[in-house]
Amino acid sequence: LLERVPVATHLQNTATETRKFSIEGNSLKGRVTQVWKGENKEWLLDALNDIKQEKQENALKQFLAEGKTNFEISNLKITNITNYNADLKIEYDLLWKDVLTVFDKETYLDADNRRNLDNFKIDTTKRKLPYWFQFKNNLVFEIEIQLPPGKSVNTLPEKLSIKQPGYSFSASYNNTAGKILYKNEIIINQAEIKPENFSQWNKDIEQLTNFYNQQIVLTQKN
Repeated sequence: LLERVPVATHLQNTATETRKFSIEGNSLKGRVTQVWKGENKEWLLDALNDIKQEKQENALKQFLAEGKTNFEISNLKITNITNYNADLKIEYDLLWKDVLTVFDKETYLDADNRRNLDNFKIDTTKRKLPYWFQFKNNLVFEIEIQLPPGKSVNTLPEKLSIKQPGYSFSASYNNTAGKILYKNEIIINQAEIKPENFSQWNKDIEQLTNFYNQQIVLTQKN
């Protein structure tokens, strides 16, 4: 049979990270679930399978923590590490230490340490050929933070929404029912960025980076 192969979409390569936190002192504590599909899954499985089995868990913890010593992972559970036909899923408990900064009655927090595509500008003085990503991509990052009694939201970063023909960036914080809800989604639905689009890409990346640089501000009630 001669059949047309369907074109892959960004949704086939979705990587999702969901965190549910409570605030304990100057730290965040909770449970994290991450799921990788498609090319994202294959990339991570290939990397893990190149590491000796007895060292895989430690290597994975280092990867998830991005080398940060205050990002303490425990009770790691891995699903489908040897099954290329199913989604790779990892769950773990997380103690993210000393991530909140307190000044008098105000508390400051940078909640998104992943900062996907942060400062990912293209050097237009050196690059004249198109830039190619390894594959179309869909990165979804969600956080839920339960506020403790006595703390309320003072300031949240303003919503970000950028949509271009080949990609989109969206990110927002919401305060509802004593919780802060955050969602960030990066979509790369065309793997190629053409030179004539470099300038627009760099402007959009600058907006994304400026969003990441904003902080959550909490206030202690009297």
